[in-house]
Amino acid sequence: SGIEIALKSLCDSIHRSSKIDIEFSADGDYYIPDPKAKFYIYRILQEALNNAVKHSNASAVQIQLIGSKENIILVIEDNGQGFVYDNSFCSTCNGIYNMKQRAHLLNGTIDIETEPLKGTTIRLKVPKTNV
Repeated sequence: SGIEIALKSLCDSIHRSSKIDIEFSADGDYYIPDPKAKFYIYRILQEALNNAVKHSNASAVQIQLIGSKENIILVIEDNGQGFVYDNSFCSTCNGIYNMKQRAHLLNGTIDIETEPLKGTTIRLKVPKTNV
């Protein structure tokens, strides 16, 4: 199954290439039998980390993989410069659109909390019935 191994290895490789301090933790029952679901979750984290590296000027990112009874939850939090995320934000011209599409394919949700100078938090929630 090894989703946490794949995510941790992604974090390590981005840390090596970017020098951003990336802290990964996993908690609870996050077993995902469906390889496609694992792949989508991996790609969502990859996209979020790439955005953090390219745009945020963050020095640290914290990632939590949490398995609750009903959901798999992935929280990605950076201490970067944040951005204005509103209706005028061009969500199709960057990775956020891809993340939302993948979350949708998993019947999940993605919440993005950010504002200038406040960092960014991305929360993916996927119901276990779909993974």
